[in-house]
Amino acid sequence: MHEPDYGFASEPVLLVPQDVWTELQTYVQLCPEEINGFGVITRPYGGATMRLEKVFIFEQTVGPVHVTITEEVMHRRLFEMRSAGVDIGSVRFQWHSHVNMPAYMSGIDLANIENYDSGWVVSMVTNKRGEHETRLDIFRPFRVSSPVRVLVELKQDDAAENHCKAQMAAKVKGLGRVGMPWKANRPQRTDPVGTVVAEEFVIER
Repeated sequence: MHEPDYGFASEPVLLVPQDVWTELQTYVQLCPEEINGFGVITRPYGGATMRLEKVFIFEQTVGPVHVTITEEVMHRRLFEMRSAGVDIGSVRFQWHSHVNMPAYMSGIDLANIENYDSGWVVSMVTNKRGEHETRLDIFRPFRVSSPVRVLVELKQDDAAENHCKAQMAAKVKGLGRVGMPWKANRPQRTDPVGTVVAEEFVIER
């Protein structure tokens, strides 16, 4: 089925699997300068609900307040992805770090959005504190921008589940049973990820 370039009639929501969110934030934590990346977005439920399937980076030159990726690199890597069977039309997510500065769309960020070659794109600016500003920009059939609500899908961990079950069985009284199954294919976190308390993970510049 052809995916339309429009049709966002309700609040845009971006579902992010826990491992994808962790990978994105790990790039941010490890890099002492700004770093830029992209991602693949699908719309498995239609409407305004999107899902970030993966994130990745290309070769780039970084600095305290800028990131440079040449057109040659972009064209070569996108061609390689298409040759490998990736629908490059699904590369509709761009993200970068503001390191230790506030996470907001700067003038450069807004210009990059306008230059993105797609009918619509989701952009995220984040930082080492886990804060982010995320927005959807639609270019066709009319121009509109909207904040995006980000929901992280927590991943089931068998080892953690078995540990918690054992602890609860030994220490929690009054339970009729222990262990409700995790719900598949739905975000376990239902609040916007605006600020994540992560000072203990911050690598100072």
